[in-house]
Amino acid sequence: MILSRARPSVFLPTIMFLWGCVTIGMAWADSYEHLIAFRVVIGCLEAGFGPGVLLMLSSWYVCAISRRFQPANFFPRYKKDEQSKRFSVYISAAILAGAFGGLLAGAITSGMDGALGIRGWRWLFVIEGTLTAGWSICAAFLLLDFPANTKRLTPRERELAIQRIISDSITVRSEDSPTISHFQALKLAGQNWRTWGFATGYMVSSV
Repeated sequence: MILSRARPSVFLPTIMFLWGCVTIGMAWADSYEHLIAFRVVIGCLEAGFGPGVLLMLSSWYVCAISRRFQPANFFPRYKKDEQSKRFSVYISAAILAGAFGGLLAGAITSGMDGALGIRGWRWLFVIEGTLTAGWSICAAFLLLDFPANTKRLTPRERELAIQRIISDSITVRSEDSPTISHFQALKLAGQNWRTWGFATGYMVSSV
């Protein structure tokens, strides 16, 4: 809901930079309770990343005829021969990151233990947090925004991005179509059994 009122090139790198900084802060935690508090904050910041990336990706394969691009104001249909491939690449990258992240963590914890008088597990938070925050700065210069408002494309390129979606027989909504608020959209999602089914399945697989 926040991202639909912001720009992906600002919102996503910002929350990424913040959770990187909080991760660095975990290195100076001196109790279990402090670690839990830091982790809760990181979880809140990370919560907007996955859905944000999926919304950004899907926006390039869906379009609305509107004076202003507002994802909450239309019912999307996706460009069927492209969208799922992009999603699969993103999910696969996340899985690979998790796999190699454990190896990296082990190497840092054992290899850096005692360096500068700092325990290895503290170095783990410092290094991973610094890498996260550093890469977020790069991402701010690399990420595109939504097709209708990205500044990294020319007006002609933005027009082509929108027209290619329409040419794929996408059903769009006009300015006269009824709209729903963010709260109404959230309520509808909460009342849909599929939302809870997917959430439960994701939590079970993650745990």
